[in-house]
Amino acid sequence: MGLRGYPSLKTFNYRSGVDVGKGKDFNGDRSYKAIKRYIEKNMVEPDCTLDDKSSCSEAELVILEEAVKMSRADRKAKIEKLSADIKKTRKLANLARNNAERKTLTKQLKEVMKAREITEAAGNTQGSLMQLTDKDEFYNHCQIRACIVAFFPTSTGGAAEEREQHLKIMKAAHKKAKSDKKPVEFMWAQAGDHAELEEQLSIGNGFPVVVAISMKKRKMAVHKEKFDVPSISTFLDTMVKGKLTLLPMVPNLKFGKVTPSSGSEDEKIVSKDL
Repeated sequence: MGLRGYPSLKTFNYRSGVDVGKGKDFNGDRSYKAIKRYIEKNMVEPDCTLDDKSSCSEAELVILEEAVKMSRADRKAKIEKLSADIKKTRKLANLARNNAERKTLTKQLKEVMKAREITEAAGNTQGSLMQLTDKDEFYNHCQIRACIVAFFPTSTGGAAEEREQHLKIMKAAHKKAKSDKKPVEFMWAQAGDHAELEEQLSIGNGFPVVVAISMKKRKMAVHKEKFDVPSISTFLDTMVKGKLTLLPMVPNLKFGKVTPSSGSEDEKIVSKDL
C-alpha cells in the first residue's frame, strides 16, 4: 500500500473503477472538518434511485426507467451482462498502453458500474410486507435497502392465529417506518423455512425474532426484545441513527425455497424445498 509514515490515511472508492486496491493518499489537514470535507467532495456521490430521482442525470434516468419496465428475469440478465462488462473493461484499463487509453477506459468503466448500480436499484421498490420465499426474493428487495426480517414460530394447529397477530404487528411497524420515510424493507419468514440461514444468523430459538440486515454495509443486528410495534420501531430508529451495535454479516447467506402463502394470512405454508 506504500505507507511510509504514521499516521497515514488512504481512501478507497470502489466507484473509481481502476486500481481500487491501491487506494489514494490523503495529504490534507488531519482535523475532523478537513477529513469530512474531503470525503464529501471526493467520496460521496448521490444515488440515483426510485426513492430519489432528483439525483439522477438525464442518462441515468433513462437507464432507471428502462430497468423498472423489465421483468425480474430480464433485469437479472441485464445485471449479469453489466457485471461481465465491468470485469472485462477493468482488465483492459489495467492493461492500457498509455494514459489516454487508460483514461478513456476508466471513464467507460465508471459508466458501466453506475449502470449496474441503477439497474439493481430499479428492482428495489419499497413495497408492502413481503414473505421471504427464496434467495431471489431476498436480494430483489434487500440488495440496496436495509431489510428488517421477522422470523415467526412454525404455523401449526392453533399457531395460525398467533402468526396472524405477528403479521399485523409487522405490518403496523412497516407502516410507521414508511410514514417516517425510513428506506427499509420489511419481510417475514416462518421458522424452519430457511434453517441454514437461521443458523448463520444465530437465531435458532426464541421466535419470533427480528433481524436487521444491510447487504451494502455487510452488517446485521438481532432484536430479541418484546415483539410489538414500539419495540421494533425503537430498534429501527436506533439502527438508522447509527447507535445500534452491528455485527459483521456472514458470507454466502443460504436460503430455503418455500411456496408463498396465498389467500388468508393464516394459511399454512405446505411445501418446502431445502
